[in-house]
Amino acid sequence: MENRKSTSWWGMAVLCLFMLCGAPTQAQQMNHKPWLSLSVLNASTMLPGGGDLFLSSSILHPGICLGTEFVLKERSANQWLALAKIGYFYHRLSQYAIQLYGEGGYRRYLYKNQLAAEARIGAGYLHAIPALQVFKQDEDGLYQRSGRWGRPQAMLLLSISPSYTFGAGGNRPMRVFLDYQFMIQTPFVKSYVTFLPYSLIHLGLSTPIPCKSKI
Repeated sequence: MENRKSTSWWGMAVLCLFMLCGAPTQAQQMNHKPWLSLSVLNASTMLPGGGDLFLSSSILHPGICLGTEFVLKERSANQWLALAKIGYFYHRLSQYAIQLYGEGGYRRYLYKNQLAAEARIGAGYLHAIPALQVFKQDEDGLYQRSGRWGRPQAMLLLSISPSYTFGAGGNRPMRVFLDYQFMIQTPFVKSYVTFLPYSLIHLGLSTPIPCKSKI
């Protein structure tokens, strides 16, 4: 039974990646270069507005995230986006979290092609590795270490992000962004904490991936 559950979670992760494979093709058909992003983050276990810094906490749970962005549709100052990301963060005394997820969203340029705001929704796979040793009692009444390789989890996200693009219209524009993500990890502990809320603050940079022009 345990192996079946693990296989189903890995199948979900593969399906998520397979669905995202269509995004680059559609973006290339529109002649849009994909963008590469890199951000550092802090993860806080709280609901929105619940921390001592309102959207975040002064307690540090650091992480990093690497992603790609594809423009699926564009009309004047509006863009519809698809994003694929892989991330990692450390929650002290709880877990190491490895994220693999996709997002879909909408961006609106507020000033020329520089100042923008966007909203996104996403879902994906999270692999949770315990930060502390976990022991379970076996049939002989002895305690054996378990869970050292982690356990599969699902993650759901809602994100908002202001950004500013330097050198818009040039050969190498650079976008600076601040992401606020509200994330649900599930099932964290089935017996009493099924849903674990996180508020994540990302600060990062994004730039187009150089592509060879077609002859």
